[in-house]
Amino acid sequence: SALSKSLKQLWMDDCQLTGPLPACVVQLQELQSLRASNNQLTHIPATITQLTRLQVLCLDRNPLQSLPEDWHGLSQLEELYLRHTGLQKLPRRLPCRKLKILHLSSNPLVNVDSIVHTPGLTELRQLYLNGCQLTSLPLGIVSHHPHLERLVISHNPHLLHAPMDIWHAIRGKELVASTADIIWQPNPQLQEGVTEVEETTALPVSSTMPESLPLSDDDDDDESIMEGVEH
Repeated sequence: SALSKSLKQLWMDDCQLTGPLPACVVQLQELQSLRASNNQLTHIPATITQLTRLQVLCLDRNPLQSLPEDWHGLSQLEELYLRHTGLQKLPRRLPCRKLKILHLSSNPLVNVDSIVHTPGLTELRQLYLNGCQLTSLPLGIVSHHPHLERLVISHNPHLLHAPMDIWHAIRGKELVASTADIIWQPNPQLQEGVTEVEETTALPVSSTMPESLPLSDDDDDDESIMEGVEH
């Protein structure tokens, strides 16, 4: 149809959608932006990778039970929003080439290793992991993303340690060429400078964090990063 060949933006927020993402959506070959937040979607079919022109995908606040394991077909995707989805694990392979913003906050995620292990994921600018259930972070989460501008890992109550590249970035070490703004407080069990290797010895880190966390000016429709865990 003419619509499937011309529609570039589709907003389906608050539409009471249930079950899998409607199959007809993947027929919209020219789609560049897809929003379907605050529904009851439970599955995202692997055929979503047919949307090869998609640049923005927002699936916030859906009780997602599964995601495609390989998102490699979404080669033009720049922004991915999966906040408050109940997501327990990440796909084996994330969309890479052009992904700049990845929002995963307020999910029961324990492991985010695929953020580091996905080949080609080098354009990442903003990464939000606040309000999850992380116990550790993979080495390279900063150093493998040379363009990273903002990393938020606050409100992870089980986070005991962080990789050395995070602490080096906070201290501005030349070893890690990063100017990323790293929001890591509050985290009740994470001590400054503690790595997995040296959990009992805190490295001296100059804390420049404000007493209260700022809002992100880049996210007009985002909740405060202080949301952390739902109250």
